[in-house]
Amino acid sequence: MTEFFRLLLDYGALPPQAPNASIFDVAGYPHHENLCSNVMAFFLDPRREHGLRDTVLRCLLKCTGQPPAAQIGFAKVTRETATDTKKRLDIVIVTDNVVVGIENKIFHGLNNDLADYHAALSRLANNERPLVVGVVLSLWPIEASKLGQFVNVTYSQLWHVVKSEIGMELSSANSKWICYLSDLMRTTDALSGGGSMEITERDKFFIENFAAVQRLLDDRQSLMDRIALHVEKLEGSIAGQPPLPSFSERKIYKTNCIAQDFALSGRKVVFDLVADPRGWQLQIFGRNRASLSYAAKLIAPWASELRLEEDRYVAERWPLTLSLVEVEQRLNLWIERVVDRDAAQKVVTPHQT
Repeated sequence: MTEFFRLLLDYGALPPQAPNASIFDVAGYPHHENLCSNVMAFFLDPRREHGLRDTVLRCLLKCTGQPPAAQIGFAKVTRETATDTKKRLDIVIVTDNVVVGIENKIFHGLNNDLADYHAALSRLANNERPLVVGVVLSLWPIEASKLGQFVNVTYSQLWHVVKSEIGMELSSANSKWICYLSDLMRTTDALSGGGSMEITERDKFFIENFAAVQRLLDDRQSLMDRIALHVEKLEGSIAGQPPLPSFSERKIYKTNCIAQDFALSGRKVVFDLVADPRGWQLQIFGRNRASLSYAAKLIAPWASELRLEEDRYVAERWPLTLSLVEVEQRLNLWIERVVDRDAAQKVVTPHQT
């Protein structure tokens, strides 16, 4: 016990760890190729509101070894351009002197018909533009034998050039989109493993105390398993009793919650009995907006004694040591109170007729 107490004291003394998620992590799509291609198409388009003009496109062309002799000027950027065989190239950019086709690869392997893609790009060039460039943009290098007439550029190579050339544009660029571009750089860098793993003070704590922390987690899981078994026993006891009035449905949710639905005046009022290491907690709420409002009306006489947590009223808390018989009795007492209140709402007095 002394070891675990010291462990908790040491952990509590650590400074807070600041979150470092990118906008793509927050959106939940850090590795989706389509979304990444949408963002790349935006920054590659000189006409868009990022204010970087043709910087990113020029940097990409520089990575291929074939930069245009002059400024890019006009550029039309399209997504999912179809070939004659109905295949689709992720990004196509047509300028006055170059046609660029980009196949974006985040995690999927390169199984695309690059010869078909290159033929489509050549047709777009239409003898009017001297340069056709096919690019496979990827997290990791791709074997030259798989590329045909395409050139492989990794995200780390592209960002290295962008960082070296973006300075001249920063004063006129939109600061919001510069932040998003920085997020994109950081996200692709993390996905590729290009950056070294940052080890924080909290990480060091878990590394240095791995064995002790693992024992602590194992003991906690053992407690959670026993709580889940206790919940099963209680649910079995409740199921063996005659159903209370207006009972609709009962189930165990996430191993530690007995959820009971009651149909009260056309609304679904729920009694969730949750067990965790802090004890039992009885929550009362409605399944939808109308039911939530009606549940609040039913428990109004006791509302001042209850705590509201995310649209759920916490009716009571009981220690884990309380017998299952008494837990069931207290649960049923609350259900009967609310069901009786519902019945009282239906009573029509003479002056109401």
